[in-house]
Amino acid sequence: MHAAGGGRAVKIERETEHGRQVWDVEVQNGSIEHDIDVDATTGEVLRHKRDDDSDD
Repeated sequence: MHAAGGGRAVKIERETEHGRQVWDVEVQNGSIEHDIDVDATTGEVLRHKRDDDSDD
């Protein structure tokens, strides 16, 4: 997924957020997990949360 800079989609769910149908996509890119909400109609990225799983 372009928003995550690459990686592998590990989970995809269709949900309703604030009255909009969205795809909730989890992308793993190395040690970084991206949680991305994408509008199911337009493809617009609505939210992008990045979680670095490193123990540093």
